Amino acid sequence: MSRIGPTFFFMNYKSLDIQKIRCVIQSCPDGLAVTDLIVRSGAEPLRVYPILFELEQSGWLEVTERSEWGAPRWVRKRIK
Repeated sequence: MSRIGPTFFFMNYKSLDIQKIRCVIQSCPDGLAVTDLIVRSGAEPLRVYPILFELEQSGWLEVTERSEWGAPRWVRKRIK
């Protein structure tokens, strides 16, 4: 049975943003400000903070400075 009609391919934009964020963080061994990370990575700004939370919970990321409300300000790759 042949299929007639368009074939849809779905992009996982969260996974692409995670790759972008990890690449930028790895290129800055001393860490960087989250505002710079948002600009340099090109990731969707609304996805950056949840992704940083997931990376921190997985042990890949270290938050070295937080705002008074707990949001990360400065991050770096966790040193093992």
